[in-house]
Amino acid sequence: MISLTFGANSYLENIKFSNIHNQNNLTSFNIPSTLRLVGLMVNFQIENPNNPKTSGSGKFLDQDVIHYNKFYGTSTLRCENFLLDPPPHNKSYFLRQLKAAGSYYENISNGSLPFEAHMISNSNSSGNDYYTMSNEMEYYAKGDVFLAELFTEAIDSAKLDIELFFEDKEYSPDDVVFIVFHAGIGQEFSYPSLDPTIYDLKSAYIDEQMMGEIEPIMINKEGLSGTVSYPILSGILLPETQNLIYYDVVEDIFGNPDYGTEDLCEIQIGLTGVFVLQLGYELGLPPMFNNDPSSADYGNPGIGLFGLMDHGSNNGYGVIPAVPNPWTRIKAGWSIVNEMSNNTNIESLFISSYSQDINNIYKINISEEEYFLIENRNNEIIPGYDIDLLRYLLVDDYLCEKCSINCNGVDLNEIIANEEQINNCVDESLYSNNRLDFFDVLEIVENQLGVLKEDLEGNVFSDFINYDIGLPGSGILIWHIVEPPESDYSTGVNNDKNNKSIQLEEADGALDIGFESYLFMSNSNSYGWEWDFWYKGNPAYNDANSEFQKTLFNKYSYPDTKTSNDADSFLSIEMLSGISNEMEIKIIFDDGIDIFHLSNTPINYLGNMVDPLNLMGYIFYEKEGDIIQHSPIDDGISLDEFNYVEGEEKFIYSHNGEFSYLEYGSCIDPDCLNFDNNLYTCGLVDIEIFPDTTCIENVQSLGDFDKDGLDEIVTIESGQIVVKNFNGTLVNGFPVDGNFSGVPLIANILNIEDGKPEIICRENNEIIILSNSGLRVKQIPSFESEQVLAMIPYWNGKMALVDGARLLLFDLDMDNSYWLNSQGRRSGLSATDEMSLHVPLIDNGIYYKQQAYNYPNPITNGKTTFRFFMNTSAGGVKIRIYDAAGFLIKDDLELLTTTRNEYNEILWNDISVDSGLYLAEIKREIGDSELVRLVVIK
Repeated sequence: MISLTFGANSYLENIKFSNIHNQNNLTSFNIPSTLRLVGLMVNFQIENPNNPKTSGSGKFLDQDVIHYNKFYGTSTLRCENFLLDPPPHNKSYFLRQLKAAGSYYENISNGSLPFEAHMISNSNSSGNDYYTMSNEMEYYAKGDVFLAELFTEAIDSAKLDIELFFEDKEYSPDDVVFIVFHAGIGQEFSYPSLDPTIYDLKSAYIDEQMMGEIEPIMINKEGLSGTVSYPILSGILLPETQNLIYYDVVEDIFGNPDYGTEDLCEIQIGLTGVFVLQLGYELGLPPMFNNDPSSADYGNPGIGLFGLMDHGSNNGYGVIPAVPNPWTRIKAGWSIVNEMSNNTNIESLFISSYSQDINNIYKINISEEEYFLIENRNNEIIPGYDIDLLRYLLVDDYLCEKCSINCNGVDLNEIIANEEQINNCVDESLYSNNRLDFFDVLEIVENQLGVLKEDLEGNVFSDFINYDIGLPGSGILIWHIVEPPESDYSTGVNNDKNNKSIQLEEADGALDIGFESYLFMSNSNSYGWEWDFWYKGNPAYNDANSEFQKTLFNKYSYPDTKTSNDADSFLSIEMLSGISNEMEIKIIFDDGIDIFHLSNTPINYLGNMVDPLNLMGYIFYEKEGDIIQHSPIDDGISLDEFNYVEGEEKFIYSHNGEFSYLEYGSCIDPDCLNFDNNLYTCGLVDIEIFPDTTCIENVQSLGDFDKDGLDEIVTIESGQIVVKNFNGTLVNGFPVDGNFSGVPLIANILNIEDGKPEIICRENNEIIILSNSGLRVKQIPSFESEQVLAMIPYWNGKMALVDGARLLLFDLDMDNSYWLNSQGRRSGLSATDEMSLHVPLIDNGIYYKQQAYNYPNPITNGKTTFRFFMNTSAGGVKIRIYDAAGFLIKDDLELLTTTRNEYNEILWNDISVDSGLYLAEIKREIGDSELVRLVVIK
């Protein structure tokens, strides 16, 4: 549904996306060099008697407007003021509608999409320009296939005239958009009461999918090589008007003087909004509402009133459609984006409004496929006054008298001259029920100030100077973009209201758009409202963020600058000014974390090393074909002796301050000679328990998580992070579910005082840091998700995490950091360069890291595993099972050899005892015994 209320108290509540279209084959935009619109008119067989389920009789409104603007059976006018899109609806009228739609696209495309508009006339008709269909209107209203049949029949009826039209044209039927205007009103609106005319026709974009098995009409055109036949596979079906005021059914819905309705001026709706929306499909503009027919939210807004391909198509009562959102404009090539550098703070940035500069859009990347777009939108006619406010200011002499000024009726110049005096009394006056009709104000504004590029003709509004005057408010709009795949362009980029690709960060602190919200007894904020704009002093923002003294958009605000996965983007934006055509903001990067930027352009990471004499870290990378060595004290030195070849698998390997550019899998570490480096990762193990084993297969990373002197094994399996002891038992807290990838790093960087290393790994477009117990403790958006993770110690006394062209700097704890790049150290030892190895703990008895236990408990599937920790390998462990009465029922569970300083496990399988409580005695040959209570349930 789409809100049509431009301010408060509109008669019409909403509009239906009754033809929500799904172009299955669309993967990109389809923007021509010129938008050529060719229209034709069709009416239906006369309804005799008049069908009460359709508006009108099936014929065009072809007489003067006075014949249609009277309450039924009276001489009383339904509207005594401005009449929108009035009859007669003839060729000239429809040509003005074509120009209104074409002018819109020429305007919002920054002039890059000029248009032509033509109407086809019926050469066989005596004085009429329309074609007559073979059936009554109701026949075509019963399904999409019938709408396609109507479109095809119309093209067929006009075939000879269309071919005559193309005789002197340099372009072909493939280069135009055919628009069929039919008699009657469109079935787009949802009214406050039951709509009796259920067989009015829906507006529709007709394409091959809707045509189905209907044979397209072939249009012939002579070319250089002879006659060429062009199938007409697509086009647009539109009504003659959306203005219900000219049809008697309007009184069934809104009443008449007998029921207290004296004036119907307020219910008028223009045709332009629906027209340009359907043209959007032709141009391949992605729908922004929920376009999933299987969803319960089908048709619900995604960006609401703030963009064309959503409910914003009918802003300004259908005559001032919203401009497409900035993501769409950029993709279409209609606006140029200014990309912000993520390594420069900006104390003051002035952003011009869209009407002043269509290219004033700023992009801030927050991850590889995620970013913010920032723009200034202004709906003011006079600075400080939008149309909705002027509706109150221009009520004859009402407000002027109240404010004690002489406005000479409705003279805008007098209002401007007395702006300060009006501001002093306007708040009280706004509570009055006195206000001028929307279109009356629009006409006054056009006559006195000029909001159109050309004079108003035939009461069809066309070619606005600023289409933003139809927006519900003014200020900065902040768009959160999660770059959608092209395959979603047609099926819908915002079908999931909880995970939108194109989302507005609503400054009121609530997530309303697309959700039902009846604040102040109205659902208007579900489509967007004035408080969704960002500006200094926005009262709705202040209510949601009362702890701030400033208008801030950061990681603590509502809404916040975090990524869609709740990772910190390190971005803070402050609004420095109120609403105006030049708004000032402040942008701060690196908020909350130290970041070192290597380059403003992408790099290809190749390796790193540490100078052991000066304890200084270095990174090697490729940039624009050169191999660069970079340290904290220089800006990057080109290594001319190394020749980078794109696609060549080479890596910078280092050892003891020396480095070489070698084939992937090679190394200069002397220890490499001892191992098969391509198959094994080797770490510190207990050679007394594993005397013949120095390397463990299928290991990705090694590190001593539990400080027992032995390395734990870290792998990624089916997206899970798995950490095991060397005896194969899982470390507590693992596995961790997710979609992890790459090689996990192991280092203590977040809280170095605790001496506990974390796991640093990739998940989708983010870097995830896990505690040594498997908890997710930090998410960082990444800019190079395909790049291997690596850490560089001693970067100005910090540990540097490489993420694309930036280094994220953390505290340095080399004693508890083990695996710093995908190779560890190429020798396989879980140390880098000069890190010392860890000595295994040697102690007698049992070390109680955690009480012995079994899992699962209760036992429901006939098996359980007993788990216990030991710090000695002398002797084995035996488990005896007793029932609740103390009788021994099982004594053959044992482990002859245990692994010291690790958890050990014994499986009890095929449990056949009765349900009940049992005790398990875990008896060690050396050390204390433990009792474990277990419950068996069958």
